[in-house]
Amino acid sequence: MLIIAVLVGAKGPAISYLLFADDSIFFTRGDAKNIQALNEVLQVYSEGSGQRINRRKSLVFFGVHCPEQIKQRVKTHLNIQNEALQSNYLGMPSWVGRSPSNTFNFLPDRM
Repeated sequence: MLIIAVLVGAKGPAISYLLFADDSIFFTRGDAKNIQALNEVLQVYSEGSGQRINRRKSLVFFGVHCPEQIKQRVKTHLNIQNEALQSNYLGMPSWVGRSPSNTFNFLPDRM
């Protein structure tokens, strides 16, 4: 079970997850192997923590250039139908409408 992280720009870091309070955000590619690995991670977490993942409340984010066919496949395999359309999450800009390399440009200004 290996999730391929997503690169933030050509020279940026690879990110596979972010944790915020009681939320978790996973970053991965939309191919079958990575989605299966993500499902396995979620299952192991659920079994280990005793917490059930509410997939009706869960959301998936997609890159701005993600084809509709891949979106549908990912949502089907994860059994998560809600697609996030918001432009930020907890004050952090999401990738909706921007390229991954521009996503975290706000951080130096905030520091």
